[in-house]
Amino acid sequence: MMKIIVTYLILMIGLHSVIVEATDITALNPIQSLKVKSKYFKETIEYNVTLPKSYSEVKGKDKKYFVIFDLHPRSQPYLSGLHDWLSHNGDWPWLESIIITPANYNPEFAKLFKQIVSDPSNQTILDYFEHDLLKAIDEKYRTNGFNIYSGFMGNGALGLFTLLNRPTLFNAYIITSPSLANDFG
Repeated sequence: MMKIIVTYLILMIGLHSVIVEATDITALNPIQSLKVKSKYFKETIEYNVTLPKSYSEVKGKDKKYFVIFDLHPRSQPYLSGLHDWLSHNGDWPWLESIIITPANYNPEFAKLFKQIVSDPSNQTILDYFEHDLLKAIDEKYRTNGFNIYSGFMGNGALGLFTLLNRPTLFNAYIITSPSLANDFG
């Protein structure tokens, strides 16, 4: 019986040390809010901007970062965690990056997004990206001018639409399983 109690105590002490040392990712990668006003929408659109740990460090005040933009609000935890993990060894094997994702669903943006299917010549979303969103990011944050578009399924299809219609709008595209139903765009 004494062996069981001692084993249990050792296990509990071991688990406690693991729990105490767990890292809070939001402490490593602070999230700020960026509100973008545009002539294309009545309401401002709010974005979560996840900054790398070094962004606020004194030694990194002159450092500029590349931007990864994803249209899905739920991609923020995944992308920021992945990029923190890949870059925590001093930009190796992946450079530190600023992650931009919508803070929530925006019905005006969604309506414009759906209009591309019926009218592929309507490039208002691309105008918004180019003239409002990307400029607002560059004005507020220390970016290096290298922007990556990331998209999955419908957002991947929009990435393909962007790539075909304005290939230089983003410097790189990560497009996964794009939805191509109804000859999207």
